Amino acid sequence: MPPSRANTSITRREETSVTPLAPTGAARVAPVSQPRGLRDRYINDWRCRLTLTSTPKFLGPTSFSAVYDEHEHSPNHHSSIPSLQLPEFNPSRVQNVICAVDDRQVQLGAEVLSLLFEDFPLYRRAAIAGEEQSSEGIMNLPIIRTLCDIFEEMYNSVSGYLDLNLRWTALSRRLFEGTARQFVTHSAMTYHEYVVLLAGRWEAIGFIFTMFGTCAAHTTVNDPLFCSLDLSAADHKNLGILAIAGGDMCLQFCDFVGVRSEALGWLLLRHIHLLTMVCGDADFRPRKRLAELSALIFDMGYHQLDTCEYLPFFLAEGRKRLLVTAYACDKALATFLGFPPLISYRYCRIQLPLDLEPNEVIAEPALREAAICKLDHNGWNTKGLIKGTSWSRVAMKLGHVRELILELSFGSLDQNVQQSAETISSLFQQIRSRLPSYMTWDESTESVLRLTSTMPIYIHLDLLYSNFLLQRILVKRSLAGPEILASLAHQILKAVIAHIAIQQRCGNPFSELGWTIPYFGLPSAGILVIELLRQTQKTHLQPTKELFPRSEVIQNLSILASHIQYIHLPQNGNYEICQQARKVIVYILDHLLSKPTEAPTSASPVPSNIIPTDWLSEEWLNDGSEFITWIDGLDWNE
Repeated sequence: MPPSRANTSITRREETSVTPLAPTGAARVAPVSQPRGLRDRYINDWRCRLTLTSTPKFLGPTSFSAVYDEHEHSPNHHSSIPSLQLPEFNPSRVQNVICAVDDRQVQLGAEVLSLLFEDFPLYRRAAIAGEEQSSEGIMNLPIIRTLCDIFEEMYNSVSGYLDLNLRWTALSRRLFEGTARQFVTHSAMTYHEYVVLLAGRWEAIGFIFTMFGTCAAHTTVNDPLFCSLDLSAADHKNLGILAIAGGDMCLQFCDFVGVRSEALGWLLLRHIHLLTMVCGDADFRPRKRLAELSALIFDMGYHQLDTCEYLPFFLAEGRKRLLVTAYACDKALATFLGFPPLISYRYCRIQLPLDLEPNEVIAEPALREAAICKLDHNGWNTKGLIKGTSWSRVAMKLGHVRELILELSFGSLDQNVQQSAETISSLFQQIRSRLPSYMTWDESTESVLRLTSTMPIYIHLDLLYSNFLLQRILVKRSLAGPEILASLAHQILKAVIAHIAIQQRCGNPFSELGWTIPYFGLPSAGILVIELLRQTQKTHLQPTKELFPRSEVIQNLSILASHIQYIHLPQNGNYEICQQARKVIVYILDHLLSKPTEAPTSASPVPSNIIPTDWLSEEWLNDGSEFITWIDGLDWNE
């Protein structure tokens, strides 16, 4: 314990906080007297919360108690030697204590339930649709429908109250009592038993809100689910905001009673996803919630999973899926924001989940084992089916590559960048070569027309973008020229346009645009428009091995700008970033095309302020959001 905290007590902190200090040289001001009841209430609230277990369930090899555990399990330990165990301390066996449910929290919970039951059938339908559209439920299993059924039964079971407010209050209290109980599982637990336990907790209500918001973010006002409500575009976006508010309250309730469980981890993960869709990936709140999720993962020991023999199979697989999904989410946000990652591969023992169908994961042991036997030796399904679990398995590998690139971008100047880049490049090839054939992207037209999933091209895009980021590092260190970078940018732009076309053909034209365009499209477009301007400014073009495809690049940039304007949904959190970037792209294209085409050797110069001098710097083009930081320097009325 640091010295500054060693002798600090709760009482001293309370007394200090209610006694203002008089300024030096000023007359002493009498302290404002606080009602004794308020002071006592604050202390009692926290005294109750301090009775809950807050010690991590997982303590690592450098923890304060590690030496005692190591002695206990040492091969040289003799039974005649007394056990070296801290008195009354064994984190693995500590159970949460159910404290008295706070009446104010119960009333807040009743408010949340009243919001949900304003139109529960709508929340139910939209939440189920959100789970189906995103393929991102809890443990990648279809759970929302069952949760809603069980929760509706709970609501009907308190029908003895004629007053709705009393009914909501009674149900809220029941949810708090259920949430405060330890979530006890065992190896023989069935999937239905798990869902029944989960339905009586605030995590379940949070799932309904977040999946409802996910559906709203993936649809428009004309969707059959919402068209009867006669909503405006602004009202439709408010549905996502409402879902965030409801989910956030459920997370606060879980925090109040000291919940730590995989169900809370999945709720945090889905809430983060919803925040990015509604608030945008550049917003601080998703990253803040991700920090909570990473802390929970380490606290529960999911980063060092053992054989999980004490868990039912579906829950053991669910924990693997939670870790790999959180890991991939962390790398994506870290890349987008240019931040260091929160979950490091080098400190995790990551196990890939098996590539099974949801019904196979929750099947009887005999059926499950038969399904596992049909997987290949790497754990992939041999039916050519692309599922949510398939993406989780690939996303972990892509995230590992991205983490290495982030390390290189934040690394010291004396690091051997060239050697590290070669090692990372070999990983690109390794990942591509080890993918099942149905997960690989083939640019031939016939193959594109047969695609029923956007996942193969998304994997292709992610690998291209990692290579793009790697080349940016090399160019900034003067270890490579800009030609390869420009070529990669054009490949990414073409793949983004193909991704949008495939997405529309697959019948889900909106769901991923809010991420694909700012994450992949804007940085590549930024490099290309600047390369176009750079070539225009040159009075003598240097000969290159491969001529820059100016006409094709301009066409593809125009297509991207059109997609941003007409397809990107206004309720998406990244909408404003994309629209501002579109203005820049259109402005530069107009400038390039406003004059007759001249010979390359006598290209007309452009205004000096149109190209940032540090166009390859980390500050200017680190991610999609930074693409438009120099807009204010442009003369829009020119």
